Amino acid sequence: AENLYLASGKGIYFDGGTTSTNFLDDYEDGTFTFAFGTVYSGSGTIDPTSNTGRYIKIGDQVHLQGKFKITQLNCSADGFTINLPIQAQFTTEDCDDSVGVFSATGSMAFATHTSTSSLLIHIGRNASVMNFYLIRGGTTWISAFPAMTVTGVAYYITISITYTAV
Repeated sequence: AENLYLASGKGIYFDGGTTSTNFLDDYEDGTFTFAFGTVYSGSGTIDPTSNTGRYIKIGDQVHLQGKFKITQLNCSADGFTINLPIQAQFTTEDCDDSVGVFSATGSMAFATHTSTSSLLIHIGRNASVMNFYLIRGGTTWISAFPAMTVTGVAYYITISITYTAV
Protein backbone atom coordinates (compact mmCIF):
# COMPACT_ATOMS: atom_id res chain seq x y z
CA ALA A 1 0.00 0.00 0.00
CA GLU A 2 1.15 3.49 -0.74
CA ASN A 3 0.56 6.67 1.22
CA LEU A 4 -1.27 9.67 -0.14
CA TYR A 5 0.46 13.00 0.49
CA LEU A 6 -1.23 16.36 0.08
CA ALA A 7 0.55 19.67 -0.26
CA SER A 8 -0.07 22.31 2.39
CA GLY A 9 -3.42 24.03 1.87
CA LYS A 10 -4.85 21.11 -0.13
CA GLY A 11 -7.59 18.70 0.93
CA ILE A 12 -10.08 16.04 -0.11
CA TYR A 13 -13.59 16.50 -1.51
CA PHE A 14 -16.10 13.84 -0.44
CA ASP A 15 -19.18 12.65 -2.34
CA GLY A 16 -17.88 14.17 -5.55
CA GLY A 17 -18.69 17.61 -4.17
CA THR A 18 -16.95 20.84 -4.93
CA THR A 19 -18.32 22.97 -2.07
CA SER A 20 -16.66 23.66 1.27
CA THR A 21 -19.23 21.51 3.11
CA ASN A 22 -17.73 18.41 1.47
CA PHE A 23 -14.08 19.49 1.80
CA LEU A 24 -11.64 18.13 4.40
CA ASP A 25 -8.45 20.14 4.63
CA ASP A 26 -7.36 19.73 8.24
CA TYR A 27 -6.31 16.72 10.31
CA GLU A 28 -4.10 16.78 13.37
CA ASP A 29 -3.31 14.16 16.01
CA GLY A 30 -1.34 15.38 18.99
CA THR A 31 -0.56 15.48 22.66
CA PHE A 32 -0.56 18.35 25.13
CA THR A 33 -0.10 19.00 28.82
CA PHE A 34 -2.86 20.48 30.93
CA ALA A 35 -2.18 23.94 32.38
CA PHE A 36 -4.22 26.24 34.55
CA GLY A 37 -5.77 29.13 32.62
CA THR A 38 -6.98 30.99 35.69
CA VAL A 39 -7.05 30.01 39.35
CA TYR A 40 -9.48 32.56 40.77
CA SER A 41 -8.06 34.46 43.74
CA GLY A 42 -5.22 32.00 44.22
CA SER A 43 -2.79 29.54 42.67
CA GLY A 44 -2.45 25.87 41.80
CA THR A 45 0.04 23.21 40.76
CA ILE A 46 -0.43 20.36 38.29
CA ASP A 47 1.98 17.43 38.72
CA PRO A 48 4.14 17.29 35.55
CA THR A 49 4.63 13.52 35.93
CA SER A 50 0.88 12.84 35.83
CA ASN A 51 -0.28 15.19 33.09
CA THR A 52 -1.24 13.63 29.76
CA GLY A 53 -3.66 14.92 27.16
CA ARG A 54 -4.39 13.74 23.61
CA TYR A 55 -6.43 15.39 20.90
CA ILE A 56 -7.55 14.63 17.38
CA LYS A 57 -8.66 17.48 15.13
CA ILE A 58 -10.60 16.53 12.00
CA GLY A 59 -11.80 19.53 10.06
CA ASP A 60 -13.02 21.96 12.72
CA GLN A 61 -13.93 19.27 15.30
CA VAL A 62 -11.53 18.62 18.18
CA HIS A 63 -11.91 15.65 20.50
CA LEU A 64 -9.68 15.76 23.55
CA GLN A 65 -9.24 13.46 26.48
CA GLY A 66 -6.74 13.00 29.23
CA LYS A 67 -5.91 12.96 32.89
CA PHE A 68 -4.02 15.27 35.19
CA LYS A 69 -3.21 15.46 38.90
CA ILE A 70 -3.59 18.60 41.00
CA THR A 71 -1.16 18.58 43.93
CA GLN A 72 -1.74 22.09 45.27
CA LEU A 73 -4.72 24.41 44.90
CA ASN A 74 -5.87 27.59 46.59
CA CYS A 75 -8.90 29.15 44.88
CA SER A 76 -12.04 31.20 45.44
CA ALA A 77 -15.60 29.94 44.91
CA ASP A 78 -15.17 30.46 41.15
CA GLY A 79 -12.68 27.56 41.02
CA PHE A 80 -10.31 27.42 38.06
CA THR A 81 -10.05 27.01 34.28
CA ILE A 82 -7.79 24.76 32.20
CA ASN A 83 -6.24 25.87 28.89
CA LEU A 84 -7.35 24.24 25.61
CA PRO A 85 -4.77 22.95 23.10
CA ILE A 86 -6.72 24.62 20.24
CA GLN A 87 -9.01 27.65 20.65
CA ALA A 88 -12.77 27.14 20.35
CA GLN A 89 -14.65 28.73 17.47
CA PHE A 90 -17.07 31.65 17.49
CA THR A 91 -19.91 31.28 14.99
CA THR A 92 -23.04 33.27 14.31
CA GLU A 93 -25.22 30.16 14.53
CA ASP A 94 -25.06 29.99 18.37
CA CYS A 95 -24.13 26.32 18.19
CA ASP A 96 -20.53 26.49 19.30
CA ASP A 97 -20.80 25.99 23.08
CA SER A 98 -19.65 22.49 24.04
CA VAL A 99 -20.34 20.35 27.08
CA GLY A 100 -18.30 17.29 28.05
CA VAL A 101 -17.79 15.12 31.08
CA PHE A 102 -15.13 14.71 33.72
CA SER A 103 -14.52 12.57 36.76
CA ALA A 104 -12.61 13.58 39.85
CA THR A 105 -10.97 11.27 42.36
CA GLY A 106 -8.70 11.82 45.28
CA SER A 107 -8.67 13.14 48.79
CA MET A 108 -9.92 16.64 48.06
CA ALA A 109 -13.55 17.61 48.61
CA PHE A 110 -15.42 19.44 45.87
CA ALA A 111 -18.97 20.68 45.52
CA THR A 112 -21.50 18.13 46.79
CA HIS A 113 -22.23 15.61 44.04
CA THR A 114 -25.57 13.75 44.39
CA SER A 115 -27.62 11.35 42.28
CA THR A 116 -29.43 14.34 40.73
CA SER A 117 -26.28 16.26 39.82
CA SER A 118 -23.77 16.00 36.96
CA LEU A 119 -20.10 16.87 36.61
CA LEU A 120 -19.62 18.77 33.34
CA ILE A 121 -16.98 20.65 31.38
CA HIS A 122 -18.13 23.73 29.50
CA ILE A 123 -16.27 25.38 26.62
CA GLY A 124 -17.81 28.68 25.61
CA ARG A 125 -17.80 30.51 22.30
CA ASN A 126 -14.35 31.64 21.18
CA ALA A 127 -12.87 30.31 24.44
CA SER A 128 -9.28 29.28 25.04
CA VAL A 129 -10.10 27.56 28.35
CA MET A 130 -12.55 25.00 29.72
CA ASN A 131 -14.59 25.45 32.92
CA PHE A 132 -15.65 22.73 35.35
CA TYR A 133 -19.21 22.73 36.73
CA LEU A 134 -21.52 20.74 38.91
CA ILE A 135 -25.15 20.90 37.76
CA ARG A 136 -27.70 20.35 40.52
CA GLY A 137 -31.18 19.11 39.68
CA GLY A 138 -30.59 19.85 36.00
CA THR A 139 -30.92 23.62 36.43
CA THR A 140 -28.34 25.17 38.77
CA TRP A 141 -24.76 25.51 37.48
CA ILE A 142 -22.09 26.07 40.11
CA SER A 143 -18.32 25.68 40.09
CA ALA A 144 -17.46 22.03 40.75
CA PHE A 145 -14.52 23.23 42.80
CA PRO A 146 -15.64 25.64 45.53
CA ALA A 147 -13.32 27.87 47.53
CA MET A 148 -10.59 25.61 48.86
CA THR A 149 -7.03 25.37 50.01
CA VAL A 150 -5.37 22.02 49.36
CA THR A 151 -1.78 21.07 50.10
CA GLY A 152 -0.10 17.68 50.22
CA VAL A 153 -2.89 15.64 48.63
CA ALA A 154 -3.57 14.42 45.11
CA TYR A 155 -6.67 15.12 43.06
CA TYR A 156 -6.97 13.33 39.70
CA ILE A 157 -9.20 14.73 36.96
CA THR A 158 -10.07 12.69 33.87
CA ILE A 159 -11.81 14.49 30.98
CA SER A 160 -13.38 13.84 27.59
CA ILE A 161 -14.94 16.52 25.36
CA THR A 162 -15.49 17.35 21.70
CA TYR A 163 -15.73 20.95 20.54
CA THR A 164 -15.66 23.11 17.42
CA ALA A 165 -12.29 24.82 16.87
CA VAL A 166 -11.08 27.88 15.01
